[in-house]
Amino acid sequence: MLVSAKVDAQASFARTVAASCSYVHEESRRPAVLGPGGVFDADAAEACAVAEVASALSVSTGTVTEWLFLIRTARPAVREAFAAGRLAYAAFRTVCRSLAGVPNATEALLQRVIAAASRCTPGAVASAIDRILADFDAEWHRVVRERAALKRAATVRKLPRVKRS
Repeated sequence: MLVSAKVDAQASFARTVAASCSYVHEESRRPAVLGPGGVFDADAAEACAVAEVASALSVSTGTVTEWLFLIRTARPAVREAFAAGRLAYAAFRTVCRSLAGVPNATEALLQRVIAAASRCTPGAVASAIDRILADFDAEWHRVVRERAALKRAATVRKLPRVKRS
């Protein structure tokens, strides 16, 4: 019963995300927003639709923009698992980000990733997917990890000296 309620809640949220993205998509195609010279401005129309959705749902425009990006870039199997409530939003987001750029992703790989993500706690999803991707294509995984390590940086800031009395 509890698992069913969880799946229903996740599917309900997925419907909210899908409906929001659908609304933005439809509204951004209507030539209601004109830019300089009376020309239709698709970017401005999308920004207006995003702001409408954000206001209606009391979320940030960044959140709605993230929903759009994830729905647009998610693989069909991942999108279906999210819509069915098998993936929580946090897991859906992690799966989409982790699979971005994976070459030759097979349906079997996607199903393994979805199964792992649906079983894991939110914090463990990324490492579980990372292990699956390392098994799938070790060379690609090594190159991607090395590239990511090169992009990492840390800034060390000295704290001001405080005189002690």
